[in-house]
Amino acid sequence: MVERSGGREHGYTQIFRNGALEATRAAITGEYQSTRSIPQGKVEKHILQALPGYLNGLRDIGIPPPLVVLFTFEGVKGAYYAIPKDIFDDKIPVIERDVLHLPDCLINDYGTEEDYHRAVKPAFDALWNTAGCASAESFSSDGTWVGNQRR
Repeated sequence: MVERSGGREHGYTQIFRNGALEATRAAITGEYQSTRSIPQGKVEKHILQALPGYLNGLRDIGIPPPLVVLFTFEGVKGAYYAIPKDIFDDKIPVIERDVLHLPDCLINDYGTEEDYHRAVKPAFDALWNTAGCASAESFSSDGTWVGNQRR
């Protein structure tokens, strides 16, 4: 465990004997105008910057591919995924369930950061679906993450 903020734990990373890796992050929601939100840019940046390190660590200890990557958001009922929008966009709907399981993502082989972006894009497409979007607009047409530069 990594301790931060005077003893408050924000998450942990654990590697199990079978090669499974579990990484958690607590308190991902914020509050804006009395409504809970999940900040799209911060959450995506945190996940997509951490993912290559986790995968490279698994590679370095000899865990063979393929690998399955799963993302789960807990305690998010009533929050919304705070994507960039303009004044003409519709109101973003709130998430209607407490636990949000995103689609499993398959990584067939170790690769580059961009390869990993493409592999997990379906999960982020599903997350953007909760905000009423057809796909993750923070990814380019080739599937790499571009951050808050909407396509």
